[in-house]
Amino acid sequence: MKNTSKKVLGTIAMGAAAIGVAGTATNANADTVNQNVNAKSSTEQVQTVKSSSQAQQEAASSVKTSQAKVSSASSAVQSSKAAVSSAQANVDNAQKVANQKNTQLTKAQQNANDATKASQTQSQKVSSLQSQVSSQQKTVDQASSSVASAQSQVNSDKSSVASAQSSLNNDKNEQSKLNNMPKAIQSDKNQVSQDQSKVNSDKSSVASAQSNVDNAESKEAQAQKNVDSAQSNVNNAQNALNNAKNNESNISSKLAGVKAQLNGNDTHMTLPAGYKQAMQNGTLQDIDTQTAANEMGKYVPNSDDSETVDPSALTDAQQKELSQYAAQVINSLRQQYGSPLVHVNSHIMSDTNTLIEQQDQDGVKGHDTNALTKAFGNDWDVSWNGEEVGEGIQNWGMWESGNPTPTLATMDQLKNVIYNDIRAMVSDDSNEAWGHAKAVLDTDGRQDEGFAIGIDKFGYIHYEFASSDNGKLDSTMLPLPTDNTSALQKEANDLQNQLTQAQNDVANKQAALDQANQNLTNAKNDLTNATNAVSQAQSQLANAQKQLQNDENALSQAQAQLTKDENAAKDLPAAQKANDAKIAQDQQNLTNAQNKLNNDQKKLQTAQANLTAAQAKLDQLKKELADAEAQQKKADSANAQAHKDLSNAQNAFNRAQDTLSNAKKTYTNSVATYRQKKQALADAQAALTNAQNAYRQASHPMNTAEMGNVVTLSSSARSNNDANTVHADIVTAELGTKKAESDNMKSLMPQTGEASNSKATVAGEIGLAFASILAGLGLGYKKRH
Repeated sequence: MKNTSKKVLGTIAMGAAAIGVAGTATNANADTVNQNVNAKSSTEQVQTVKSSSQAQQEAASSVKTSQAKVSSASSAVQSSKAAVSSAQANVDNAQKVANQKNTQLTKAQQNANDATKASQTQSQKVSSLQSQVSSQQKTVDQASSSVASAQSQVNSDKSSVASAQSSLNNDKNEQSKLNNMPKAIQSDKNQVSQDQSKVNSDKSSVASAQSNVDNAESKEAQAQKNVDSAQSNVNNAQNALNNAKNNESNISSKLAGVKAQLNGNDTHMTLPAGYKQAMQNGTLQDIDTQTAANEMGKYVPNSDDSETVDPSALTDAQQKELSQYAAQVINSLRQQYGSPLVHVNSHIMSDTNTLIEQQDQDGVKGHDTNALTKAFGNDWDVSWNGEEVGEGIQNWGMWESGNPTPTLATMDQLKNVIYNDIRAMVSDDSNEAWGHAKAVLDTDGRQDEGFAIGIDKFGYIHYEFASSDNGKLDSTMLPLPTDNTSALQKEANDLQNQLTQAQNDVANKQAALDQANQNLTNAKNDLTNATNAVSQAQSQLANAQKQLQNDENALSQAQAQLTKDENAAKDLPAAQKANDAKIAQDQQNLTNAQNKLNNDQKKLQTAQANLTAAQAKLDQLKKELADAEAQQKKADSANAQAHKDLSNAQNAFNRAQDTLSNAKKTYTNSVATYRQKKQALADAQAALTNAQNAYRQASHPMNTAEMGNVVTLSSSARSNNDANTVHADIVTAELGTKKAESDNMKSLMPQTGEASNSKATVAGEIGLAFASILAGLGLGYKKRH
């Protein structure tokens, strides 16, 4: 039945503006909705609402809070809805993958079944072939055994044939001998005669070989005696040599002792061996300089000569001591050479000092003609023989090179320099044609020669030699210190001669020993040769005796054969007949053996053919088995791979199932969350509606006295077009007298769906305005049925 409504005019304040009309379906204006309407009641008393300012503020704050919760819940619903969609998509994808993996698993299972079946089939084939190979191997072994047996029989048959043939040949030979018996007897006699001749000759050879052995042994005995004699001579020669060496050693020790005494004398210098002869022959260049210097000796330091002097400013005593030392060294050489001795002379010392003074003034190094002329040329009492200048101090580390101021030195150091100067002049003077050596040794034989030395500021030592024809220098001769150098030198010379003789004796004794050893060696060689000759002769004797034995055996055999043949010749016809019978039997035996051999050879050929066929079949079966085993390996490998693929497919399917299960769980959880969020949204919307209603009640008049009249709104009939529109059946609104209050209410009441339902909001506002007009005119609705 169609509902109708009747307008009722009443007095109503402007508060009717609180009435709102809902817009489109599913949307409701929070300021006009009351979701707890009782459909059975057509009219309800509108509740009164406090109008206090504090209640309005609290209601407005509650509306804002509820609106925020609705907004947040709406966003959560949208997010959870998207999560549900995503989870559903994941479930679909996981299901698709699971279906694919299930298909692959089914296929892998089929492949594994097929591979297992193929492997088992191939294994059965291999087993069958192995059985066939084993059976065929037995057949081959049996055939091989048959061949070996047949071959053994053939070999035995061949041996029987050979034996029969040999017997036949022997009997035929015997027949020939019987037929030729007279000739054989004569041949036997000839053989006996020949063997007898050989035996006779062998006996002669044995006798000759025995004689050779006797002679060789005799020579060996003599050779042994010679060796013994030679050994005795060697022993004697060795003893003589030892004695000679002992004598040489004794003399050498004595000579060494004397030389030690000479060398212990710091004024002694030894003239090198062969020096005088080389000087006289002009062959000094052939003497080794270093060897000569070593033979001449070394300076012997003297701790008593530790006095420190200035070489460039010697005192007279110092000059005298150095001149005497140099003269003693020179005289030790002159004594060995055989020339006159030199003497230190005070007159020449004075001339030498004049020379040094002038040379220092001239600044000349070495020979200074001007200084020599001033010193000796103007002295009519002397005849200057020569000057020898030694490199002296400036070459011995006691003088700074190029510095005319000498360093201080000891007398021992200066004597050392003088000693080495003189040794160098004698041993190493080839660059000066040995002029220094000739002056030092006085090869011209000058008598009563005077001598002195001086040292210039450059460190050169000047050795001055001079003589006097008028004898005026005799009174200025200075005696030399006495020493036993001459006696020691004479003793040394004598011992040297004795040593030379002893050395010659040692050489002779050594030569005698060498000869004795050589003789002993020759005697031993002769003994070895004699011993070898004995061995050879004994070997020849043994060979001759063996040959005699062999020939005697041959003679015995020949004699026995002759006797045998002569006895056989006595019954020749019977022997020939018997031998003919043996030949016939031998021939039959040979024929029988040959026939058996032929038959057994055929059996052997058959056995070999059977073996060849069996072996060929075995080889073919082995080849088939090898191929089958190779296929078995491939099938096993394929089977293993198929099961591996099956395992992989199963694992992949399991993982897909796990993924699907997880996706479904996620989807279920997302749906539950979505429902929770929707419920939370509904709860938030309900709370918002309650907050808005509370706000309206707080914002409208509290009673009719304040309102002036009551407006009763009855439920109006709903057309199909507004079926989803929510109508406020009972609204008690407080009319506001100020426009500001109405504006404030609108601003504090947020509308759901403002963004998408602006038209419904406008319609609500129009309806609210229309209701206000009706209220002003005193109109209302009265429900009719």
